Amino acid sequence: MTLVLPFCESYFLLVVFSFVFGLCVAAFSSLRSVIVVELMGLDKLTTCYSQLVIFHGISVLIGAPVAGYLLDKYNYFYPFYFAGGCMLLSGLLSMFLRKVAQVERRKSGHGGSQSSSENEMKMKSLGTPHEIVGLG
Repeated sequence: MTLVLPFCESYFLLVVFSFVFGLCVAAFSSLRSVIVVELMGLDKLTTCYSQLVIFHGISVLIGAPVAGYLLDKYNYFYPFYFAGGCMLLSGLLSMFLRKVAQVERRKSGHGGSQSSSENEMKMKSLGTPHEIVGLG
């Protein structure tokens, strides 16, 4: 989505972009723990979530200097292309996470032992996702 930011040449387009981008980032931020539980399971929530936050922090630390270098070396558009390309690449890689998680569960023997209704009952007994992570 950041790839289109250099093409927002009017104030109205910049406002529309900011609104849509804010909604997308807010949805990801609020559902981050839920996605980790869905992909990795509740028993690995703390470990996987902390690793996710560590890698997010590393990307934030590295992103600004790289963007500054691209701005100094080339022109105004390249930092946006770099940021958008990184987001696009992460989105494409994330499309396969659910399948990888299913294959890993089958290999470890956790995927087929319980029916989906038993898993749903177990998750309902734990509470809402916000209660699980201590936010509710």
